[in-house]
Amino acid sequence: MRLEIGGRSLVGWATLFLVLFLAVAAAGWRLPAGGGTEGGEEAQKRHLDLELEEFRHRLREVAADAARTEGEILRLQAALDRQAPRLAYQVRSLYKVHRRDRLGDLLSAPSLAAFERRKRSLFHLFRRDVERMRQWRETLASLERRARLLLRVEELLEALYRDMAWNLSAALRAATNSPRLAGEIEADKRDFRRLHEGLSLLPPAAVARLCEAVEARKGFEASKEGSADLRRLRGELPWPATGALLMSFGLQRHPRIGTKLLSRGIDIDLTDDPTVRAIADGRVLLTQESPGLVILDHGHRIYTIYGNLSRIDRGTGAWVRGGEPVGE
Repeated sequence: MRLEIGGRSLVGWATLFLVLFLAVAAAGWRLPAGGGTEGGEEAQKRHLDLELEEFRHRLREVAADAARTEGEILRLQAALDRQAPRLAYQVRSLYKVHRRDRLGDLLSAPSLAAFERRKRSLFHLFRRDVERMRQWRETLASLERRARLLLRVEELLEALYRDMAWNLSAALRAATNSPRLAGEIEADKRDFRRLHEGLSLLPPAAVARLCEAVEARKGFEASKEGSADLRRLRGELPWPATGALLMSFGLQRHPRIGTKLLSRGIDIDLTDDPTVRAIADGRVLLTQESPGLVILDHGHRIYTIYGNLSRIDRGTGAWVRGGEPVGE
């Protein structure tokens, strides 16, 4: 009897434990997992590192493909440039064959009416070709004029740049010998750099205005109106402004640095009267707000340049009489 009762007791306890375990599982309880969370984070981090490395590898492959593609484009462009003369010759040959075939059609007309129609068509083609050739010649002549103009502007800018570079190098040498003038030298360097950027890095719009101004004054260079008074005043030109002379023309010593400088113009102190006037009759060839620059063309390749202006009163292409203000 006791053994039987004892056996049923063990089964009951096992059944109760199983029911409690199922209840715990149904309630969503979890036993603490110790280092399971940390292991999952490490695995996720390694996975992200692998994905990042794969992305970098793909990015390097794309960059290499882009470089190869760019090289292929350059190679094809060079090949096309080499083939351009031969292609142009073939186009001209095809053009001649096309016109010759049309002439053969004209001569082989079956009737007088067909002959007249084909003749009018052929003459129309010839007139169109002549008009296109005329337009091409005009375009080529315009481009040549602009090229000559840009060459003159480039020569002017190169001369100004050489002067500024020489003055800047002299100022730098003086700065090494006189450390106390470093502040003044830096100010001069900024002025030279600003003027150089305004002259040598002219925007395309300024160059276009310059070309338009030269195109608008056709025949002006050959006329005597703009340069007669300037030639008569050779050696005794009027002053463009009223003020003390800070720096004269030619090789001289800088008033603050003390080194020798090559100056292609004069510097005038405009403290009392800021008005700047044209020294003779001329037309405004170029204006640039950034460095305060005005260039007057007096004809016969004679130009005057007014720089460091805070205000410009004349526009490109405007006619200015001697003594009239151009800015301040």
